[in-house]
Amino acid sequence: MSLLKKILLGSFVIFSTQVYAQNPADYFKANSDWINASKVSAVGNKLQVTPAKDGNILVLNAKGSSEHLNANEHIGDSVLETEFLVPEGSDAKLYVQGRYAIDLKNVNNEWQRLYVTFRAPRYNEASAKVDAALIMEVRINGETV
Repeated sequence: MSLLKKILLGSFVIFSTQVYAQNPADYFKANSDWINASKVSAVGNKLQVTPAKDGNILVLNAKGSSEHLNANEHIGDSVLETEFLVPEGSDAKLYVQGRYAIDLKNVNNEWQRLYVTFRAPRYNEASAKVDAALIMEVRINGETV
């Protein structure tokens, strides 16, 4: 392996380690409708939230808001693993690259584990799209949906 590849690989690992230690809100553009929390549970169609400035959970705080979280960085080919909690009667979606939707449903007011494999669209040298984006796999709690 060339020295450049070793340095890039080492930098990626270091960068990844630092990213995991950050506040989750740091991944997204500022949005006052979302707050940090240390604990969240669902009771019926309401969320019980314990706000915390250094919390590791992001919660949509504004009632009736449809404000999205938008990532600071463009996401290409990727694997996304996260947990989510949706109260009863809510319509929630995760949009990859702001346009490819995945429905997130309430299941017994419990936290759900989401796993998504995404392939970004492909372009040729003239910047013309040659292959569409593809959500290759979606699993919720280990079950393919």
